[in-house]
Amino acid sequence: MAHGTNTVASFRQNLRAKMDGSSPQSLTATDIRSGLAFLFKSKRQTIDEESERFVTIGDAEALHDLRVAMRRLHSLFVAFAPAIAPSNPFPRELKSLQKSTNHARDLEVALSILRNSQLELTWLEHRWQQELEREYTQLRQTLPAAWKELSPALDDPWQLLCDTHHLPPQDLGHFAAELLQAKTGKLKKRQKKLCRDWQDRPAHKLRIIGKQTRYLLEPFAEGDASAKKGVTKLKSFQDLLGDYHDVVVLRGKLKTQQSRCDPTTANQLKQARKQLKRELKSLRKAFQKHYCHNKDIKLLNTLHKSGKALAKS
Repeated sequence: MAHGTNTVASFRQNLRAKMDGSSPQSLTATDIRSGLAFLFKSKRQTIDEESERFVTIGDAEALHDLRVAMRRLHSLFVAFAPAIAPSNPFPRELKSLQKSTNHARDLEVALSILRNSQLELTWLEHRWQQELEREYTQLRQTLPAAWKELSPALDDPWQLLCDTHHLPPQDLGHFAAELLQAKTGKLKKRQKKLCRDWQDRPAHKLRIIGKQTRYLLEPFAEGDASAKKGVTKLKSFQDLLGDYHDVVVLRGKLKTQQSRCDPTTANQLKQARKQLKRELKSLRKAFQKHYCHNKDIKLLNTLHKSGKALAKS
């Protein structure tokens, strides 16, 4: 994407000024391209810092924070997809980099569930902890270096975005409000379907939509009380479905282990899976209690108010 030298220089000067003294309240009134470019830059700075910290410390918390920082950058490309240049490979490459941390994340979650339950599978905890330590070692060697190679694509954020004439002539707040309305409609439709007929796969899909909707609001949460409330409610919604999905994944991992063990150990794993099945039932009832039977209207009303606040900014 070509720009005049003066245009690029002016943008970079304005961007630096915003990063030095911006307030979240001003973000909604910024034009779409400048607002998103500012967000890209700020997210890059956070990833740079967390990447250095991960190399230095390299523990679960440091990896978690780096993974979250990358996810929040990628979330901008998901949430504001209509404004992203479709031919630019950076979002796909960033997503691929994120995926390299998935195995470590799955092990962390599985270990957390085992240690906070009555499953008494200490031998499996020990095995998975060793596997996780190997993952940490490998990621310390590969993840920061891979990010350092990828990050220069953010030196000029203009290249990641559509040309101005391909975007609506509105500020970022109005643009986000329209995207939020579409996401909320999709969330409502899938939520009602899940409440009528609970299935694991649709529950996971609904969690993803809830997460994407939250990503859309997160950049504005510091400067707008309605957006902040929306993020908080969406996080509770997403976390409950996330806990359910984590148990589903763990039951699958135990089933795989079960097929490889002697009869005594296989029976132990079978009993553990039964216990986890009861946990799934409890989580499903909790979700239905809070988000089915017309109680979901509180979440939808909050998102509606968030959208109105963004459009008025």
